[in-house]
Amino acid sequence: MNALEQYTSELNSNVFFREFSFAKNKFSPKPKEELEFADHVVWLDDLMLVFQCKERNIFESNSENEKKWFNNKVVREATKQIRNTLGYLADYREIYLTNDRNHVFNLATAKLNSINKIVLYTAHDSLPLNCRNKKYHNSSSVGFIHIFNVEDYIGICETLVTPTEFHHYLSYREELINQWEKETVDILEDALLGHFLYGDLSVEPSSESNKYLMALKDERAEWDFTNIGRIFADRMTVARNPQDYYKIVSELAKFKRTDLKLFKERFELAKDKAMKDEFTIPFRMTIPDRVGFVFVPITQDMIDKRTQYLSNLTLAHKYDQKLSKCVGLSISPDSAEFFYVEWCFIESPWEYDEEIEKMLKESFPFRPVREHYVPTYTFDKADRNN
Repeated sequence: MNALEQYTSELNSNVFFREFSFAKNKFSPKPKEELEFADHVVWLDDLMLVFQCKERNIFESNSENEKKWFNNKVVREATKQIRNTLGYLADYREIYLTNDRNHVFNLATAKLNSINKIVLYTAHDSLPLNCRNKKYHNSSSVGFIHIFNVEDYIGICETLVTPTEFHHYLSYREELINQWEKETVDILEDALLGHFLYGDLSVEPSSESNKYLMALKDERAEWDFTNIGRIFADRMTVARNPQDYYKIVSELAKFKRTDLKLFKERFELAKDKAMKDEFTIPFRMTIPDRVGFVFVPITQDMIDKRTQYLSNLTLAHKYDQKLSKCVGLSISPDSAEFFYVEWCFIESPWEYDEEIEKMLKESFPFRPVREHYVPTYTFDKADRNN
């Protein structure tokens, strides 16, 4: 693993969670046969990100040599390796790889709706501008392949903080380039990113599109829950099936920053009540057509029965919102300064249940749910309108 591959692995583990990042990618489909799936892979349910990395380590060079290296290694070789990787997915029934938590999965079982194909590279300073401006390669067999200088990729990861946001950007970027091919040739990546934040494909992109990136409000304190989420991945206690751990982390990894903000608000409210040993009605949220969450503060007198209490409330929220999936978490004081979190995951098709229906009518355990729209990105209006 070269330095760029190592750096990509570490960066992706932070952005995409270690559970879904695979850097050890050699597999053996047959005895005495070893193949490399890709330099790095992120697999999150029906989404896969396939990375190929090309690193240039040379002290002296010229533009002609760098152009040849770029065309041979980045455009030809790296894209061919991505095509090979997708071919392995189609050809083999067993592709066992180890993720960054040292858990082994068979990637050949993935039921994918989206595959984002990405080439990352580092370059010598003398690489010609027309090479640096190359943003993609269109393959007749696997379609659109994104090409990024690693510095641009780092900037994207600093702005788009969840796997879902990153996937949405790649999809938008592909559509934007296809729709405005001539207009996007010479503009920088920050302008493409700014155009995505604005979110209107009908608007012609230009270098000035980066003003939306510059005007993006820094509201990280309101939604930055990712570090705590990763700590929970190390300490998670699941009230039902321990295998539900990955399903719970998967739902957290699918969040947009607005989901994170709502999650963090309710988590902090539940934690505050639990640490003060104050009983209150559980907090909850629902992401329509996908999953619900319920946050249960546990007082000292409830600790012995918290597991069953959490399970009951998770099921109640799932049923009330007519969902197929629901995540519950209870928070209880572990000491004067620390708290304990227990998780519950329930997944099953929603069905009418006369007993649950009766219980909810007789003693409804929640606050009413209010539906409202929350924009994903907010801007400083003065800067945005300049």
